[in-house]
Amino acid sequence: MIPGFKTKSIRTTTLGDRLRLARTRKNHELKDVEDATKVRVRYLDALERDDYESLPAQVYAIGFLQRYCDYLHLSRDKYTNEFKRMFAAWQSMQKDALSPHSSLREPKLIVTPPLILATLTGLVVTVMVSYIWFQVHRLTAPPSLEIITPSNETKVAIETIQVTGKSDPGTVIEINNQRIAQDSDGNFKESVALESGVNSITVVATNRFQKHSSKTIQVLRTQQPTQPTT
Repeated sequence: MIPGFKTKSIRTTTLGDRLRLARTRKNHELKDVEDATKVRVRYLDALERDDYESLPAQVYAIGFLQRYCDYLHLSRDKYTNEFKRMFAAWQSMQKDALSPHSSLREPKLIVTPPLILATLTGLVVTVMVSYIWFQVHRLTAPPSLEIITPSNETKVAIETIQVTGKSDPGTVIEINNQRIAQDSDGNFKESVALESGVNSITVVATNRFQKHSSKTIQVLRTQQPTQPTT
């Protein structure tokens, strides 16, 4: 070392440092900048901290930076070009950090008889558990029920209407508290007398575990037009 000279460390200011310094010289808070530029505080703070990971896509980040520069009366072009260089360098570092090292190789999976046996055992157990769950769910769930005809809010001018539908085989079907027959596939049909006006038709399906499903439809019976006398 030359006598009479002292070493001194000089800290290089970043783009974010200069933005923060320009703002503090004006005695402005980040909230003031947000109100004027419509750029959220979290993005302004990220720019000042050179926190590229907290910024949105580059095109949006540049737009925020340029609005901030206009507010601080700084050179748009100068800061934009520097930001692009720094952002590209940061992206390159991110890619390098994520890429696998050439000296490390992925472990290879060695297929052995014990591994095959363990895999098959796992598959068998999964199938058995799924089957048991399905059976329990089927036993504890209410029966399915579908009214095929008539559709809800049907308007007719007849005295009786045929109700058809489908449920699980073996269930007890009742229409307006009257039990009716069901074929081996679960289909049912029954003629129901209608009164003038609105008729409510309720179908209830009950399985052997006393689980119920019910549906109600409305059928409007209108008066038949009177035939003119001759």
